[in-house]
Amino acid sequence: MQKAGIKLVAFLVLILVSFAQKKAGAAIVVAGKKDMNINAAAKRKDTIAYINKGAHGETSNCKNPNGCDFITVNYPDFKDNEPLNNAIKRKIIDYLSPYCDRKLDLKNFDKSLKKIAQSYNNKSDTSTVDQLPATYELNVDVIVQDSSLIMLDFSQDDSGGAHPNHNDEYLNWNIRADKTISLDDLLVNDYETQLTHIAETIFRKDENLSKDQSLADYNFENNTFALNNNFQITPDGINFFYNSYEIKSYAEGTTDLLIPYTAIKKLLRPNTVINQYNK
Repeated sequence: MQKAGIKLVAFLVLILVSFAQKKAGAAIVVAGKKDMNINAAAKRKDTIAYINKGAHGETSNCKNPNGCDFITVNYPDFKDNEPLNNAIKRKIIDYLSPYCDRKLDLKNFDKSLKKIAQSYNNKSDTSTVDQLPATYELNVDVIVQDSSLIMLDFSQDDSGGAHPNHNDEYLNWNIRADKTISLDDLLVNDYETQLTHIAETIFRKDENLSKDQSLADYNFENNTFALNNNFQITPDGINFFYNSYEIKSYAEGTTDLLIPYTAIKKLLRPNTVINQYNK
């Protein structure tokens, strides 16, 4: 009788542990900012394998107590997926162009990137103790990967300017079509006016603004609300992300504007990557 009781307790413990593991596996961290609940479609095993690549270079003979000038780039390289890898590399080239004298070559990307890093290694430190180092870091992180969607965060940290600056830009990739996902792929023709109106209504509510209150305190062109093209496809809706300086001051930080699928149900195209979330 005692043995039977012990077995029953052990069985119940196994059930509780299994439930806890499943619950813990149902969330994914997005850009270190928030949790996104991912449904069963995101947990399928038919995803694309990748390895992490990158390069790092910093000034030699650095004696500045504030640190050294450096550049760091990290990115994923997906197995047997040249279109996605090239899309990642093209964006990296765009990001690095203002910071590098040497031109990055898509065909010989890894070699070019290493040469840029090496140029930092060969540069002697000429800074003084009252100078802060000039640093640049670009990390491309895989934040969602399921059977139909890969979402990447191009995260930049730049020490230049009046103060350090951080930016995030998102790339949504259709695995089956091997292409970047645009709003045109997700929404019906001529969606722009309706989407902007719905988004502005949500924005004003989030910012505690009345319907007709001026947007002069924001950095919208001509004080007119506008969506950007920096968005995340989430289980709850399309989340538009505004970086610092984009519509608010540096001190006010970033802005997330989530448009729930329920609010744009009539604008959604059928048979898109959103289907797995919009049920």
